[in-house]
Amino acid sequence: MSGLLFGLSMFPTMSTVWLARNAGNANFLYNMTLVINIFACLLLTEWVRAGMKLRRRQRLQAFCRGVVLDTLEAMLADRQDGSGAPGVVAADAVAAAGASEATAAKTIIA
Repeated sequence: MSGLLFGLSMFPTMSTVWLARNAGNANFLYNMTLVINIFACLLLTEWVRAGMKLRRRQRLQAFCRGVVLDTLEAMLADRQDGSGAPGVVAADAVAAAGASEATAAKTIIA
C-alpha cells in the first residue's frame, strides 16, 4: 500500500518537473507509471487472496453449523420419540458430529 501511495504522490511531481520546468525526462514519468501499476497489481492480488480466504472460512462455518443443527434435531427427535437412553443418543451424536467436522475440515483445507 505504501508503494502505491509513493507512486501516486510522486507522479504529479515528476510530471511537473518534466513538463513545466523542462528539467526531467520521460523516463521519470514512465518509472512512476510502472511503480503505480506494479503496486496496484500487488494490492489487487492481496484483496483477491483475502476474499478467497474469507469465502473458505464462511463455507466451513456454514458446514459446521449445519452439522451441529442436524445433530441437535436428531437428538430432539429421538428424545421426543422416547426411544433409547438420552445419554447414549447424545454421545453417539457428538461422536458423529466430531467425525464429520474433521472430515469436512480436511476436505475444505485441501
